[in-house]
Amino acid sequence: MSWISILTGTVLGFNRWVIYYFAFLNGIYLLLFLVSFVEVMRFVKRTFFSDYEQILRSDMTWPISMIVPAFNEARSIVETVRSLLGVNYGQFEVVVVNDGSIDGTLERLAKVGIEPEKPPYTVREGGSRLCFVRDPDGYRIELIEKG
Repeated sequence: MSWISILTGTVLGFNRWVIYYFAFLNGIYLLLFLVSFVEVMRFVKRTFFSDYEQILRSDMTWPISMIVPAFNEARSIVETVRSLLGVNYGQFEVVVVNDGSIDGTLERLAKVGIEPEKPPYTVREGGSRLCFVRDPDGYRIELIEKG
């Protein structure tokens, strides 16, 4: 028997051992995955809470205010306000802060029926409000603090 045949036999034996080890280890990983998947599905079925309306009506859900700086935002102000008014949350208000826009931001809102000249008003049932704060001088920091 030559040293090449001994070396070849050793390498082939090592390769078989690596393949068996790989198959055994991945079999254990597959078993652990399946057991954990079953347990996670049981946990989700036990603890899944689907009544979000109850959460929104809860006293623990506080009202929030979303402040939107609107300096020269005519291109996106309508989509922004509509998107924020479409938020699925209990009570909230959207405060649009216009600090001296010169590109027709407020006019664009008025064209789609959102009238910035009116005082804060209720947009939908549940207390959601849309408020406008205006400052032609452009003191944005003071207006955001005011909002």
